[in-house]
Amino acid sequence: MRHLVREEHLHVHVVPRNPKDGLRGFFWPRRRYPDEAGAAEVAARLREALEG
Repeated sequence: MRHLVREEHLHVHVVPRNPKDGLRGFFWPRRRYPDEAGAAEVAARLREALEG
């Protein structure tokens, strides 16, 4: 038996970017981090936001 449950939710993709990865357009801007510390800061901010 198949049960269907409808649930409102937010769906997010965090996509690491690489040169020549084929993703183009406004929604997928490609920018370099200034350094490893900058990348770590973004990762920490994402983690904090997701954990609430």
